[in-house]
Amino acid sequence: MSLKALSVKGAVHIGFLDYTLFPEYPEFYATYRLINQRTGQLYSSKFRISVVDLTLRNQATKEDIAQHRDLWAAFFKATEWGELMALANKDSNISEAVVTLKKLSDDELFKLRYQAREDQLRQQWDMEYYYNTKFAEMEEQNAAITAEKDAMAEQHANDLRLIEELKKELETLRKA
Repeated sequence: MSLKALSVKGAVHIGFLDYTLFPEYPEFYATYRLINQRTGQLYSSKFRISVVDLTLRNQATKEDIAQHRDLWAAFFKATEWGELMALANKDSNISEAVVTLKKLSDDELFKLRYQAREDQLRQQWDMEYYYNTKFAEMEEQNAAITAEKDAMAEQHANDLRLIEELKKELETLRKA
């Protein structure tokens, strides 16, 4: 491995979920890495995805508690400033996050931007739902039209067979 590759900083993603990602393997804190499916070769030791399940805070290990992961879970579940302030007293990083959150929530322009973004996301979801619903309706209509077309084609084929049979019968009657 080159010196350049060794000097690259790692990329870490931590997702805080309010549900259990894999119910068959419930875990408060889990870390995943990318591997080659065929060979099992690790993609990179400098890339990982971690997941904190906010619903399983009571399953935090001693290491999770030592790393304050349980406090961060409480931070994301907090609903009142008092809870956040109590957490801020226990961890300096959470304290910084609480200060930033307070500044942002007091900032009227930020609130307006946040609300605009929420409205945009809601409108986007509504449009996607509308178009998905319309697409499903069109698929149903297309299936009905296709079935009707197939039935008409079958009827047409039956009609042609009947005409041929009647022609043969007419020809037989003319000869008799």
